[in-house]
Amino acid sequence: MKILKIFIGFLIFFIFFYIIYKENIFFIFLIKVKSANYLYLFFAFSLYIFVFVLRSLRIKILEKDKDFLSLFSIIGINTFLNNILPARLGELSLPILLKKIYNFGYLKGSLYLILLRIFDFLSLFFIFTLSFLYFFYKRKLSLSFIYKHSFILGLVLIFLSIFLLFSRYFMKKYKNKFEDIENILFNLNRKTLIFLFTISLLIWSFKFFTFFLIFRALKYNFSYLETIFIVSFAEITTILPIHSLGGFGSFELGIIQGAYLLNISLKKGLEIGFSLHIFLLIFSFLVFLVSLYIYRKKSKI
Repeated sequence: MKILKIFIGFLIFFIFFYIIYKENIFFIFLIKVKSANYLYLFFAFSLYIFVFVLRSLRIKILEKDKDFLSLFSIIGINTFLNNILPARLGELSLPILLKKIYNFGYLKGSLYLILLRIFDFLSLFFIFTLSFLYFFYKRKLSLSFIYKHSFILGLVLIFLSIFLLFSRYFMKKYKNKFEDIENILFNLNRKTLIFLFTISLLIWSFKFFTFFLIFRALKYNFSYLETIFIVSFAEITTILPIHSLGGFGSFELGIIQGAYLLNISLKKGLEIGFSLHIFLLIFSFLVFLVSLYIYRKKSKI
């Protein structure tokens, strides 16, 4: 199954770049870069780094005795690998790196990964819902779309409730075998959960502002709420099990969907999605280089 996902991921990648070539999107992107406002890009990258600081803080809350810079390096490496590897293989780097630096069990590291992804999805969906309701109020969206959105949100909440209830039951039943994981679940009190959710909201709020600044740098004059609405569709695709090399194709398809609902043409949506995607990969690569340096330095200590 994993091999099939990798094959499909590469297939999507090659089909996507064939479309990019046919539509002359890369040439348009180069023109945008030449006329870009680099001050906006500098602020966008600075804010992007701050997002990684907040992501590291979430794990620091769960593991108070751990070194912050090491956590930052783990998040930076994990994010870049997750961005470029097909079939979501990059997700595996988080438990692997936690084990190498802190000798965490793979099961414990995997639970942290699942927990953080749950908070990411809930906060993303919450912020997207606010922008969605705004555009629905402005009569830019159809009534059928709000029904579909509500249905999907309901399914997600039901799934998460079942997952959390099952996890608590499972860990309580097998407490002696999974003591570390049991401690994580039962130490997640209401205050900690609220704190984690608040930080997750800040992460996505600042991340969308990063997107907003990149759009402004490239002369795409979207408002902050329009940015949230358009890019949310692309971010939601990151939870899909099939992920092409570099995320190309699926990310742009999400952008096209959001842009189309705001009456932006398909080709323009493709252009916008590709331009944003390239800068996000560049930003994550730069953070990866810094993170790799920190990781190697900490590993020698």
